Parts: sequence; C-alpha cells; structure tokens
Amino acid sequence: MVSLNVDWFQPSDGMHYSCGGVYLTINNLPRSSRMKTSNIILVGMIPGPGEPTDDQIQNFLRPMVDELIVLYDGAVIPTYQCPNGVLVRVALMSVNCDIPAARKVAGFMGQSAHKACNKCSTVFPRISTGANSSKPDFSNFDDEHWVMRDSTQQRREAYDWLNATHITQQKALQTSTGSKWSELHRLCYFDVVRLTTVDPMHNLFLGTPKRMIEVWESRGLLTVNDFKAMADESNSILIPSQYCKIPRCM
Repeated sequence: MVSLNVDWFQPSDGMHYSCGGVYLTINNLPRSSRMKTSNIILVGMIPGPGEPTDDQIQNFLRPMVDELIVLYDGAVIPTYQCPNGVLVRVALMSVNCDIPAARKVAGFMGQSAHKACNKCSTVFPRISTGANSSKPDFSNFDDEHWVMRDSTQQRREAYDWLNATHITQQKALQTSTGSKWSELHRLCYFDVVRLTTVDPMHNLFLGTPKRMIEVWESRGLLTVNDFKAMADESNSILIPSQYCKIPRCM
C-alpha cells in the first residue's frame, strides 16, 4: 500500500524558480523507517519555473498511473527472502498533499471555487475581498445539511469533463460540479473523495495544535511561565547537521 505526495520547492536561494517532486511512501513499512530517504520512492520531478496547471500536472501523473494499473494485478519480483521471485501487488492508499496540490492531483477545483470543498458539494456564501473579487465563507457552517460527494458521481463528473468537446464546456462543468479530470480515476479501486486526505501538515499538525494552544491559554491552563519553559526546552534541542535549524522564534 502506497501513499502519494506532490509538493514544490525552490532548488536554490535568490531566485524564483519552483520545481515539483512526485513521491510515494510504502505504508507497509514500520513508522520508524517509512519516511527515511532511502525508503521513499521518487516517482519523478516536475520542472519549473512555476507550478503546472491543474491539467498539465495530469501529464506527469499518467506514467505513474500506468504502472500502478499493472502493479495492482501483481508482478513477480526477487526479494531477499525469495530470490526466485514472489508476487507483489501494489495499490494506492491515499493522496497526502497540502490543499492546492491535493486539488490539482485529485481533480477538484481550488479552495476559492464555486464548490470549494472536495468532501461535499456545498456552495458556501462568499465574502467580498475587493473590487470584483470574493472568497468562500466557511464560517457558521451547517454540516447537517451538507450534501456529501460520492465516488460514483465524482468519477462520472470527471469523465464528463474529460469528454467535453470545447474548453467553454469544460469550464461550465467544473464551475457547476467542482470537478475536473484526474488520472487517478483510471485506478478502478481508488475513491478520490474518500482517499484524498485533509491537508495533514497545515491542518492537523499545525492548525489543530495551534488552536488547542489558544484554547488552553484562554482558559488559563497554560501560563507565561509554561511558554517560557517550552521555549527553553526547544532551544536546548541539538539538531543533527543534516537537518535545518529550528527557528529561534518558535
């Protein structure tokens, strides 16, 4: 079982040039070794100077999906314990990216679109952000009345978009449905709605802990002395040379 991540980075300082990496992690490995560099599969690189469009990124995913289709049925591969080969099957388990990349990879519209959610088809009210511009208002949501997306409908909407004969027709479809084509729909078992995770880094690892700290502080469960002790503990950590330094403002 593998998970897919796509992300962009600047290869050097002092210049605006962004490259992308397509990675697979093997979830069958123990957590202690799953994220080691030697165990992460670099599927390919996406050249710059900027990020590809939603449609262009599918060209980079297509060769990977071709191989995943073959590997789902299995391939005989020699291993340490079975030098004569053993049948190995591979399936994509999840898409784990930040929100912009996840929407591009899985065939959803961005977070400012008419239908901005990749889990439901709700049309949220909009907030004006200036002249002729607005963004969705995700506050005060009524989740009891949300209409959840499902895999069958999502796949049908994606194929409708793919088979549209003109770009204006595609734009009309993506506005009304919030869906576009993704190469992942060629994986018969893959549910892009259920298996595209909520942004794990920014939402779960950064956003949720930040909110928890705010609540604890507002209720007097964390004091200034507690924060000072946490900062002292953080500053005392010795980071190995191959890792980036921890910012002093943490």
